Amino acid sequence: MQATGEKKIGLVPKLIVLGTMGPKEYALLVTDHRSILVLEKESKAGIAGALGGAAGALIAQGLAKERSFDYNQADVQSLALDSKNLAIPHEAIQVLQLKKALIGPIFRFELKYRNAEGKDKKLKGQLAPPGAHVKQRKQEGRSKKQIYYDYAKSVQDLYRSALSPVRFESVMASRL
Repeated sequence: MQATGEKKIGLVPKLIVLGTMGPKEYALLVTDHRSILVLEKESKAGIAGALGGAAGALIAQGLAKERSFDYNQADVQSLALDSKNLAIPHEAIQVLQLKKALIGPIFRFELKYRNAEGKDKKLKGQLAPPGAHVKQRKQEGRSKKQIYYDYAKSVQDLYRSALSPVRFESVMASRL
């Protein structure tokens, strides 16, 4: 349900979530009322594993689906109602955690929330800045480690803007 006057706060252009059939790439649209994970790319890598070899990889690549949206023009309610997307009201968020992975520059994203049926759910992903962003920042002299840190920090700052100060402090499990 879209709240009257719902405002878009910001967009995280790339969040990778590992699924049973392979990785899925989402964009995370954050409004002042909810977070909407918009499916942009769905891999069928699980099929490649089941079929095995190069033939399986080719079939999986052919089944991969990619979608793109103009988030400035997109209707928030339409994105939230799309069955391929996941809309999470901010009042349903129980824990939001951003944590550096042990190896490499990757930051992990974990969101624990209660769905409409009252069940506790957990969404785990990896924050991965888009390639063009990484390339531009490297040209500016930034290290890969700093680029990934800045990307994760921007996600934290986005939620700081979207949630009330009290709500942010109650759900944010880690600070960068």
